[in-house]
Amino acid sequence: MTPSLNFMAIVLAFRNNCVHVESLEQFRCLSQELLLDVKPCVDVVLPLVKTSSSKTNVQCRFDSLLSLAFDVGVDAFLSSVIPSLLLHSVSKAEMKKAFITIPAFEPDLRPNLVMQLKRYRMPLLSRRAYEYELFCGTASFAIDASGRGRYGFEPYVLDPFFRFLMSAAR
Repeated sequence: MTPSLNFMAIVLAFRNNCVHVESLEQFRCLSQELLLDVKPCVDVVLPLVKTSSSKTNVQCRFDSLLSLAFDVGVDAFLSSVIPSLLLHSVSKAEMKKAFITIPAFEPDLRPNLVMQLKRYRMPLLSRRAYEYELFCGTASFAIDASGRGRYGFEPYVLDPFFRFLMSAAR
């Protein structure tokens, strides 16, 4: 299992020092660097997702936990209650509390992204709230099979969030 665009979207949304890319090739290089940086986290998160008994989308859970581990670091992630909660059947409220109580290292959305989200009337959530939604199988910025986003946007190949993050890569 490898990180998906959902993982990349969360990481880039909260990375204020993100390099502006001007070509598809630069975007690919940025993606490759991110995949190399996140490799130690993948090795920790993947076994936790595979042993989990949840019916929730495994890719979404993986991306969510990977974003969390990448943000706070492997040691802090493993020291949190989340790995132990994954081994048991717990309520959504308990899992949400576990997510929300872990402080974010990169807590602020990029300022120009905040303007973009407000423009499309998308909710401005905390990093942990976005990660928790993804953990539950709700990819806030993904599109469904009909091409519509969660918040009812007109059909696009990519919804406004992804369009914004990748606009310079076209």
